[in-house]
Amino acid sequence: MLEVGSSWLRDQTSKSLPESGSLLELCLLHVLLPLGRFEGAAELVRGCDVFDSQQQLAFLGTVCDSRCRWTQREEMHSAAEEQQDGATETLLGRLSLCCLRLSSFL
Repeated sequence: MLEVGSSWLRDQTSKSLPESGSLLELCLLHVLLPLGRFEGAAELVRGCDVFDSQQQLAFLGTVCDSRCRWTQREEMHSAAEEQQDGATETLLGRLSLCCLRLSSFL
């Protein structure tokens, strides 16, 4: 689906339609960037002659900002997973110790 949409947006006939700029913006902001397709989004903006240079720079800035936010979320998610893994290991260690103590009474 992404390939078809990108191909359509790059097609010369599609570029001549008055709504192609709006469709490109929708594709960037609501499809490519939320999926983390930053390179594809940047290529689409650079290869698009629907936008003037100022609009292209603005969209490339949006791609860059989105990539930074994505990276920050990934780092926070990784840190939270590491913290959760440590807590799980501690909990499992305590449970194991309790089981050993209980088995010594049996």
